[in-house]
Amino acid sequence: MSVMKNRQIPKFPQKLNKKAKFTAHEYLNSFHSGKMWVPSRAMIVFSSRIFDALSGNIPLREYDFPYGGTFREGINVDLDLLVIRTYAGAPLMATIVEELASLGVRDFLTIGTAGGISPKVNIGDIVLCSRAVRDEGTSYHYARPSIFAFPDRSLNASLEKILRQNVKYLRGGTWTTDAPYRETDIEIESLGKMGILTADMEASALFTVCRKLNLRGSALFMISDIVHGDQWSGFRIDNEKLEKLARTAQLIGQSRWE
Repeated sequence: MSVMKNRQIPKFPQKLNKKAKFTAHEYLNSFHSGKMWVPSRAMIVFSSRIFDALSGNIPLREYDFPYGGTFREGINVDLDLLVIRTYAGAPLMATIVEELASLGVRDFLTIGTAGGISPKVNIGDIVLCSRAVRDEGTSYHYARPSIFAFPDRSLNASLEKILRQNVKYLRGGTWTTDAPYRETDIEIESLGKMGILTADMEASALFTVCRKLNLRGSALFMISDIVHGDQWSGFRIDNEKLEKLARTAQLIGQSRWE
């Protein structure tokens, strides 16, 4: 008899060794007739402004597969690149990765904003994520408990090669949480002492799902607000900084990921 574990995710840890009732591939096949082409690289953004900048400058052609308008989608066939503008959260990130992977996407990069939880970062800094504290629930349905999830080393190395020649950036860990309005001093101070630089909502799920499915995943952030210290700074990222992030995303999208 399976016994639920109190204060544990998943409630039935034995599930990690079990087969799911249906897959993303089966789900998409249930209402899509035939398979359409998708690129092997996906860049996932969370800002319409970033998407618009990429759409005009890369450029991207509007695409409505597989999401049919639920999210904004664009492709560049020559660059083998799909860009999706979606929303925040680990469950949605895992769902998108599962579904796009079932169609042939192999590399995933998220580009968005994050809170700064360390005195080592300032608003507008760009941070390439090196590890993620698993403080969300989704990743525990894909892998056994651990403190950290990690991006793909080869993809991160490729991104660093692109960034170091063009953009000033930092490299550091993030804290992935499901509850942005429940970030407290006890967490921020403890994680800051561990060298964690940022707070986000997707990275650890992205990395864990990618590892489970033999994909490559990475995350790039711009610091939008400062959470450590006596008082929250408020969201302080301005148009100039967003344009900087868009230019960085464009540079990465137009470059080869080795």
